[in-house]
Amino acid sequence: MKIEDYNSAPAKTEKEVTVKDVLGDKKQSSLFGEFIKTQPGGQDRAERLFKGESTTDDMQKLAEQKEQFFERQKEVEKISKAFTPEFISKLAGQSPKLEILVKNGGVEGVHGAIVSQLEMLAMREPVRFYTMVDSYNEVLSKADIANEQIKKICELHGITSGEYLKILASTSDEAERQTKLGDMIRGNMGKVKGMRQKTIEKNKAIRDQEVDIESKDIDYKFEIDKLRANYDQELENVGDVLAVSINENASMKKAFMDSLLSEKAPKEEPAGGFKEMRGVMPSEENMKQEWDGQWKEAQVKGTSRGDFEKTYVDGKLGNKKGTWSDIVRKFIMTSVSKF
Repeated sequence: MKIEDYNSAPAKTEKEVTVKDVLGDKKQSSLFGEFIKTQPGGQDRAERLFKGESTTDDMQKLAEQKEQFFERQKEVEKISKAFTPEFISKLAGQSPKLEILVKNGGVEGVHGAIVSQLEMLAMREPVRFYTMVDSYNEVLSKADIANEQIKKICELHGITSGEYLKILASTSDEAERQTKLGDMIRGNMGKVKGMRQKTIEKNKAIRDQEVDIESKDIDYKFEIDKLRANYDQELENVGDVLAVSINENASMKKAFMDSLLSEKAPKEEPAGGFKEMRGVMPSEENMKQEWDGQWKEAQVKGTSRGDFEKTYVDGKLGNKKGTWSDIVRKFIMTSVSKF
């Protein structure tokens, strides 16, 4: 894994990248700040780091958390690639909750809302993110089991792997696949009867499978339907997790609604980077002088103190969000409360 463009330096390998490099990159530092905050004692550690007051223990923790942060990003990359528009469409076919979102915002709208905010969600809400990862992994597991079992059913009915793969490639519609598979199995029934007994005698592992291969009237369709139902249930679970994430995570919900109400593609949340926020961190003395002048003007206009405080802080930070901007916001609010 290469980490590009840290401080405009040549690309570094993951092991070569330091905490300093991460903090020097706007996007990475904003993500790292969210990651730190979710760790035990993370909020206080982030504040000490921002103020240049890190302890020896903080340094040790930051080095360890940098490695964990990179691992989290790898998981995000894997899931982002997996959640293609095509896969989301398949999930919506099994999940009524996700289907509602697709019917409103389209597959592309749902896809954009997820992938544009997934990295930030992974850092801020690790429990939700890993629920997503675990449910996706369960889909892969069920797919592997289903394919292996169906392959064995095919073998018992004289259908080669090549023939089975040809059926899979002929259509993406599962019902049509099962119909074609059933037609092929029925066509092979006669020639397979003699082969089946030999297979049973030769292969104890096959004999012990859940599929009752010793029965002349093997219900292959029931077995395939059962495997497919298990797989479809996992697809529904993933779809539900995505739907709930979009509905409950503020950034994903906003990205989805932005896509629904306009032609613009969802954008990542405007988070303040570490260096950027340290650059706007004012001194209390300068703030006091600035505050006194502006507050007098605001009073003449009849502005309430509460409204003026909000306007003043927003003027310093704009729409920036995230760990580092929150630290600056907290400092400003604490300072102005004394004025």
